[in-house]
Amino acid sequence: MKKPSKMTVVYSINDNSEFRREKARIMSLFREIGEKPWSITGVSLGDEMARIELIKDAHHTGRYDLLDEILGLVDMSSVMTIHDLEEF
Repeated sequence: MKKPSKMTVVYSINDNSEFRREKARIMSLFREIGEKPWSITGVSLGDEMARIELIKDAHHTGRYDLLDEILGLVDMSSVMTIHDLEEF
């Protein structure tokens, strides 16, 4: 069986109330796994692209002690760099 390809889409939500309908559509498609030739197999309500950048920065600077903090962050909005994690 051929391994499925992947595509990552990142939404920037400027208005949560206006996004509700689209979010409901996304979650509906997420629940239909296996019923179509494509499916949504992962959803995150956080900024996972920013999390990846933090992980890369921690790795490049040898700050492996920050990985638990980065991976455990629920709200990414107050953390822009690994230096922001010094408050935690």
